[in-house]
Amino acid sequence: MILEDDPITAEIRTIRQEISAHYGHNLQTLLEHYQKLEKEAIKSGKYHFVNFKSYKQANVNEPA
Repeated sequence: MILEDDPITAEIRTIRQEISAHYGHNLQTLLEHYQKLEKEAIKSGKYHFVNFKSYKQANVNEPA
């Protein structure tokens, strides 16, 4: 199946376009929206995120 024909991919693209339109296709406003969602998700404790800065420092001597 080609991604363009995949109904899930089409639905995700439609939702992303709607969210972008809601924020006037303004990248800064959209970024702030997603950062707010991220903070809320972290605060909820329901989701766990990797701290990439700590991860990189801990694995600095490991090959990529």
